[in-house]
Amino acid sequence: MDKEEVLQLGTRRKIYELILNSPGIHYREIERKLNLSPGVMEYQLKILEKQELIVKKKQGYFTRYFVRDKISSKEKNMISQLRQRIPRDIVIYIILHPNSCNKDILTEINIPRSTLSYHARKLVKADILTSEVQGRNTCYTVKDPKLVIKLITTYRSSFFDEMTDRLTELWDEIF
Repeated sequence: MDKEEVLQLGTRRKIYELILNSPGIHYREIERKLNLSPGVMEYQLKILEKQELIVKKKQGYFTRYFVRDKISSKEKNMISQLRQRIPRDIVIYIILHPNSCNKDILTEINIPRSTLSYHARKLVKADILTSEVQGRNTCYTVKDPKLVIKLITTYRSSFFDEMTDRLTELWDEIF
């Protein structure tokens, strides 16, 4: 079966297009956005996977979906982190304020210190941030800000929020 034959079914095509436009979307989000029953979702996702049109990636409690061969492995890892609001807010803040330390980030993003530490460690492990201890503070920079900005601006509508809007507006003004 070729790609067009697989995507003839309207429900399957909707799922595929949603994943194409929202890479890294998780199972429940697809279910909510398309208002599909779990049985239908499971069946259609298995067909798309079997036909090698999509791939799934486990991230903690989430299973995230991507269109096969559309984005690199590095971008999949980044998008998986950026799909979560708190890590995305942290990364965007650091892009706008390079070499920010814990206290700076905590002042701007109203989260507990332990939450920042948890997400910052994950972002460093995912190769999105680098960290440097400076006295009693840990300071962070985004490793590849151009790629992160590209991903956020490209898929802006799929994770719409105030911080994302601020970054894309600033990006549009600069370029």
